[in-house]
Amino acid sequence: MVKSKTSSIFNLGGNLKLPPEIWLFCCLICFGCISLNAQQLDVTARLDSTYLLIGQQMQVALEVSQPSEAQVQFPTITDTLTRFIEILDISPRDTMIKEDGFAQIIQRLTITSFDSGYHIIPPIPFFVKNINGSTDTLRTNQLGLEVLLVPVDTAQAIMPIKGPADIPISLTDVLPGILSSLLLGTLVAGLILYFKKRTKRKGHRPQKPKEAPHVVAYRALQQLKKDQLWQSGQLKAYHSRLTDILREYIENRFQIPTLEKTSDEIFAAFEQKGLTEEVPFDNLSQLLRQADLVKFAKGNPLPEDNARSLEQAFDFVKKTLVAINTNEANDLNKIDLPRIKGVEGLSSKEINEELNKGGKFVVFHYCISYIVKTYRGNSGIYFFRSGESTFSKGFKYTLISLLLGWWGIPWGIIFTIKSIRTNTKGGENVTKEIIYAQFEEKNQVE
Repeated sequence: MVKSKTSSIFNLGGNLKLPPEIWLFCCLICFGCISLNAQQLDVTARLDSTYLLIGQQMQVALEVSQPSEAQVQFPTITDTLTRFIEILDISPRDTMIKEDGFAQIIQRLTITSFDSGYHIIPPIPFFVKNINGSTDTLRTNQLGLEVLLVPVDTAQAIMPIKGPADIPISLTDVLPGILSSLLLGTLVAGLILYFKKRTKRKGHRPQKPKEAPHVVAYRALQQLKKDQLWQSGQLKAYHSRLTDILREYIENRFQIPTLEKTSDEIFAAFEQKGLTEEVPFDNLSQLLRQADLVKFAKGNPLPEDNARSLEQAFDFVKKTLVAINTNEANDLNKIDLPRIKGVEGLSSKEINEELNKGGKFVVFHYCISYIVKTYRGNSGIYFFRSGESTFSKGFKYTLISLLLGWWGIPWGIIFTIKSIRTNTKGGENVTKEIIYAQFEEKNQVE
């Protein structure tokens, strides 16, 4: 019977004995593989020094040497290594690939300690993930760190706390403070001057009237005419509004309080002011008395009488408006005409006629500044006829502002812009201020 070679090779019984050389060769191969695997992964920890002065800092380097395809997980580090050693900073990992294909990964920890003595840093674990999915743990070497106190020379006396160091002051140190003080002083001085001038102007400059009394009266009478109250049977409302319009006009035109006066008291006030020659009393008396009959005696005037009352009201405003112009022409005699430029050779009557055609009294503004002081002034009064250009007269004041007005902070800049804008628009029209100031002065005297 022939035995199979294959079965004789693999069916090794317990009586099989191998030569000692073969067993020795197998052991060497196994130990070599183990040694090779152990050299593939290496984790270490090292200190910059084994001594540390209390409160100072040093670094701990965590280093991993591994094949580039290996998966090694660094430990999760908090803010301490031990209860006596604190971690201040953790650097990013620095990876370097060597020529043999191995990767060297280094991470540095900045540490410090405030407890003197000898402290042990235990091994730090790293985790290696195998191909089959299992995880192995590798640990670094243990470290020792001695924290030393600051040496004190007890043979010398204890020194007091050192005072602040004397540092010399340079111009660059004080210049910002000087400039800030100048700027603040300029702002405060500018505000004070601005409000003082503003208060002065308000106290001496007459207030502009919003609208002339005859303009308001004409508009109200025209509206009353459009409403056609008496045509719709509202006689009392019609005559009440008509007299109210005239009373308001008389009060604003002649400064005679009329709203609480009777018709006879109004006439007496005109006589007291000496205006009987200027005011057409006949039409005014007829109008007011007929209105009193309608309002208080339930009178029923004819349609032509109602229409006549409105015509008489228009006529009264028109005639007293002429009287205003006459008074204003007379009041111009009181104005210091030699001080007004542009009226040379003109009589008061001619000036008044020019004003009715659109002439005007104008002043121009200019501004002069030097650092903390700003002066805003007005030119003399100029008279311009209707259609006459103001450019040539105002140009020199605009030029003064352009050359000398900008140099004050901040009001020099602000007033210069305002002055130039006013002058380029033809100057400030002060016609109403001059005429009404003279008219109010005359009424106060009377």
